[in-house]
Amino acid sequence: MDLSWLPADFDALYAIYSDLEVVANNRFLPYSSRNCFEAMFIDDQYNFVCCADDGEILGHLAIIGSNKPRTRHVVSFGIAVSKRSRGQGVVRQLMQHLIDYCDNWLNVRRIELEVHANNEAALGLYNTFGFELEGAKKQAVFVSIYC
Repeated sequence: MDLSWLPADFDALYAIYSDLEVVANNRFLPYSSRNCFEAMFIDDQYNFVCCADDGEILGHLAIIGSNKPRTRHVVSFGIAVSKRSRGQGVVRQLMQHLIDYCDNWLNVRRIELEVHANNEAALGLYNTFGFELEGAKKQAVFVSIYC
């Protein structure tokens, strides 16, 4: 698998982020327009896609930083994986890339994330990478019963 990023990847990424299972585990609304989706790719983030040997996009990693002097050492991240690629080690590869890129290129001291409490698979995976629960937000994200 290859990790890269090209603006031409938007079609495949839009399909991944339109999947209702992905929508259910992030804070964005379902059925977003393509323009709204592309606007999520802001200047203060680093984007990587995980591709199969044939170029098919399997997943996406966004590392979101800050230009504020006192918080430049902290990033957050988001990961999404195509439905057919789940359980294939794609998230693990993206997580390894996240940690390597932050440690060796961005001079990051703290990696943060928010994950829904009912996403037990993600919680377990993040735990294997050394992430620790620091707190819980109550009623922070509206979750539809239809997702």
